[in-house]
Amino acid sequence: MPATVGDVVMANMIAGASTLRAQTIERRLSMPDGPLEGQAKPPCQSPSREINGGCWLELKDSPPCPKNSVEHKGGCYAPVQGAKKQPASIRRQP
Repeated sequence: MPATVGDVVMANMIAGASTLRAQTIERRLSMPDGPLEGQAKPPCQSPSREINGGCWLELKDSPPCPKNSVEHKGGCYAPVQGAKKQPASIRRQP
């Protein structure tokens, strides 16, 4: 069931807000401890750089960071995709 104006007013009153604007929750992702699955690993191609074992591209955005990026030391970074795996076998045609 969608929120009504009454729900927003009640939520704001409980939170101590002085406006009727709906409260928002920001979801922030921080830098993982290691590389993501499928992420490029060092040596990284410029302009990307190595952080925690993976290659990351620094974005011009500042936190909160855009979708599909993470926050790290006050900046926003996007993972660099690794090379796609080549097939290990050749399929013969009849």
